[in-house]
Amino acid sequence: AFLFPLRVCAYRIKPRGDPNPVLAGAMGKPPTKHSSEGENNSVKYAASSMQGIAAEMEDAHTIILQENGISESFFGVYDGHGGAEVALYCSRQFHIELRYHPSYRNNLPAAMKGACSRIDAKLKQSDDWRTNAYPPGTRKLIKHLSSGVRAVKWPWKTPYLGPLQEGSTACVTVVRDNQIIVGNIGDTRCVLSMGGEGQVDEVCDITTDHKPHDEAEEKRIVLAGGKVYKDEFPNAALKDLGIYRINGKLHISRAIGYFEFKQSKTLDDSQQMVTSNLDTFVVKKNDSMEFLLTASRGIWSIMTSQ
Repeated sequence: AFLFPLRVCAYRIKPRGDPNPVLAGAMGKPPTKHSSEGENNSVKYAASSMQGIAAEMEDAHTIILQENGISESFFGVYDGHGGAEVALYCSRQFHIELRYHPSYRNNLPAAMKGACSRIDAKLKQSDDWRTNAYPPGTRKLIKHLSSGVRAVKWPWKTPYLGPLQEGSTACVTVVRDNQIIVGNIGDTRCVLSMGGEGQVDEVCDITTDHKPHDEAEEKRIVLAGGKVYKDEFPNAALKDLGIYRINGKLHISRAIGYFEFKQSKTLDDSQQMVTSNLDTFVVKKNDSMEFLLTASRGIWSIMTSQ
């Protein structure tokens, strides 16, 4: 029995490999893990993130619990690629864009789609988002310590193009009254565990991963001038481990950012090789629901939904 009708869990792990302490020590950086939990009158959540041996933690998450009797909460997991900046920006801005969308109260799925498109548009308009990627007081330190140039403001006189090879997934959930509304772009997955006392547990995927080799996704990619390649391994026994990538580079077909794959001037956003078109799903809460789990690819690359 659960005291709350729904538990929401958010997990994100970097890197994709084994966060073995011995291996991490050999790499000169111990694995780090941060966990939190909380609750309000309608949900109870737990969240955990682990960097592992990666040089940089590129994921981010946001949890907002409404109080004062308001039955609404927001959860977001963002898996960054090519750097952490886009994911961090999404974690600080997505829920704000969502809240101020005209359809927020009456049509939340439409508001989620609009917020995602708005975030993508802001990335392309200027690099002001880089300033807003990090919490106040940390940016100067990060810029000083970073050996890369990703966090530097756009210094050239040529037109600003947006983050060409940086981007992020987004899997956001709003629990409102008796509904669970989920929006997804990329391969950060949301699953629901059904069961309860005296019942057989059942796990169902709420979201669908956006992969380049999916029929509809690949058709759009090809029409936009791209190609889908699968990683090749010299060992035949490893051939099934190959990952499908757009132009041999990107392993997801929808994302925020990645403007290298959104360059066609004759196509709108929904027709580009990589699109920011977010899918939405609405589920009604019931007593058979045990918990909702949202996790980045670091989990799903080594575990099934079950």
